[in-house]
Amino acid sequence: MEGEFSPILTVRETYLNALNVNGFAPILFPILECTDWMDDILDRIDGVVIQGGIDVSPLTYGENPTLESLDFHLTRDQFELKLIEKSLERKIPILGICRGLQIINVYFGGTLHQHLSLEDAAVIHHRNREIKETKHFITTKEGSIARRCLGERPIVNSIHHQGIKDLGRDLIATSYADDQLIESIEYKGEGYLHGVQFHPEQMTGDGAKRIFNDFFEEVKKYHE
Repeated sequence: MEGEFSPILTVRETYLNALNVNGFAPILFPILECTDWMDDILDRIDGVVIQGGIDVSPLTYGENPTLESLDFHLTRDQFELKLIEKSLERKIPILGICRGLQIINVYFGGTLHQHLSLEDAAVIHHRNREIKETKHFITTKEGSIARRCLGERPIVNSIHHQGIKDLGRDLIATSYADDQLIESIEYKGEGYLHGVQFHPEQMTGDGAKRIFNDFFEEVKKYHE
């Protein structure tokens, strides 16, 4: 975000609280062009959460930006792509939230809707100043992490204006909104990777807690 003298790197406290509730210590990664230090840090941690935030740049997945997709940070895109690559190499459990799901999809060669049309969508996915959070139903896939944590037909929040268009290779869509927008994904390969389009750290139900608890169980296994 903009600071008085230079940009400020921030993280919402809700993420930190969700991670800390089971006694885990969040370590914040600075978004920097030089990532030579990343291997050393990843050798010391047991899980990676990729948080939400500004748009993934269309340039990152080979498209020109439209007028509705101008709030992005190319350095962050490249940093998170490198973080995903190195985490997958080590089979470190990964949880991607909102933008986190989107950048994971891009890592695997997928693309995004640059702006979801409120007029055409059967379900409203949006982010604006007047309505901070919309809620809607999703339908989860049998046998998925999403079904295990949330049940078949849960209600989730919606704080985004982009979403998955073309699903990346080696990914499985595990839940959909009623307008068929993908709401969660898993990895076909080895290791734990779960991405959700919604924000469980801002949800209060048991399902949201189970998303983090499921991730925590994988973190413990990795640590052992």
